[in-house]
Amino acid sequence: MIRLLISLAILFFALSGSAHAMNCNAGVDDHLGLHESEATQFQFQFESGATWELCWHIDQHAGLVLSRVFYGAPAQPPVQVFDALSLGQILYKYDQDVEATHVLSESGLGSRHHLLATTADCEGGELIVGINDQGICQRFHQINHMTWVRRSESIKRHEVSLHARSRIGSQYFEQIYRLSEDGEITPSVVYSGRISRYTNDPRFGIKLGDSEQYAASASLLLNWRLDFNIAGTPNNDQVDEIEFIPSGTDAVERSISIKPIGTETRRTIHSESFRGWRISDAEYSSGESNGAEATTRVGYYLDPQGAGYRYVSRSHPWSQFDLFVTARRACEKLASGNDHVNATCSGSLDTFTNDEDLSSVDTVLWFSVGRHFTPRLEDYPAISAMEIGFKLVPFDWSAYSPFNPPLEESAAVDLLRGEDQ
Repeated sequence: MIRLLISLAILFFALSGSAHAMNCNAGVDDHLGLHESEATQFQFQFESGATWELCWHIDQHAGLVLSRVFYGAPAQPPVQVFDALSLGQILYKYDQDVEATHVLSESGLGSRHHLLATTADCEGGELIVGINDQGICQRFHQINHMTWVRRSESIKRHEVSLHARSRIGSQYFEQIYRLSEDGEITPSVVYSGRISRYTNDPRFGIKLGDSEQYAASASLLLNWRLDFNIAGTPNNDQVDEIEFIPSGTDAVERSISIKPIGTETRRTIHSESFRGWRISDAEYSSGESNGAEATTRVGYYLDPQGAGYRYVSRSHPWSQFDLFVTARRACEKLASGNDHVNATCSGSLDTFTNDEDLSSVDTVLWFSVGRHFTPRLEDYPAISAMEIGFKLVPFDWSAYSPFNPPLEESAAVDLLRGEDQ
């Protein structure tokens, strides 16, 4: 009977949460200078009652852009996470070259380069056709077990993903945004296509059989623009740098260091201290109290675990850093090449950061992940698909797991002891 009441409560709140008003055609979104009337609404509800709601459109430069992104845990109303989430730039440089190509600003992933998806392209998924006949794919996956408690059935975790493909010459870039049932977000890009560049210098490629030609290798640097708007209040999001500092005498023991980022800054990954960044709302908490006295802040943890290779360009100093935190500005749409978006704009990430105070302003995070592409003879002439991305992990999103209602204190103690109820 209790389980039935809980299930009915979850269903009620899930249905009321899914009724959250989402209007993609209201007002004007200045992200990349596009009107929101060009955006299409997307909603998805899992069996658990968890929901994702957002607007999407294909931008001429950035390709697939998600805006007004809301997540709702089971039995809880949707809460805004992002104002806009998109790519900020892709640097592509063949090892033999001196200069890199700025893919977003010089070619762009939208317009004629965006491949209008068909039903055949969305095998195992669903075709979504938006405004202006722009097509993307939606897929649904079971990815792992979310929770498991002794003598109880495990709760499986699912995700819905949005896919948009672009072709530039013989190269393909597939943008993927994975939205998990528990609120986790995984932005990524899959790079593939056909070999189109060759060299005679063995230092810069892979030898093709008995030929004197070498398939050229290259470096990629992908940057994402993360314009958070947690709880719908853009001017009070806080950014903290979190490190786990190893003890000088104990290899296992570590202390946690949390440092607020109060001014525009640039940061690098530090693998030894597991450095990461938390973005949270200054007032909205998951506990019983909100406001200044609250101790848990709803937010996300940017986990750079997928990073490792670093591509550094002498011509583009911003590539030396993994994370930038800046105040949102009208001309700062891409990590570089902003004059291609607006002729009156200029500058790149390294010039955006000038120690400006971030208190009471809308902050934007720019995160970069690099990879080195080395052709493989067994794949020739194809490029073996390579996925590049990172994770945004929900942090203190709820006071307890909404997927498994809390046990009474005595029952929880007995369960930990292994005693039957």
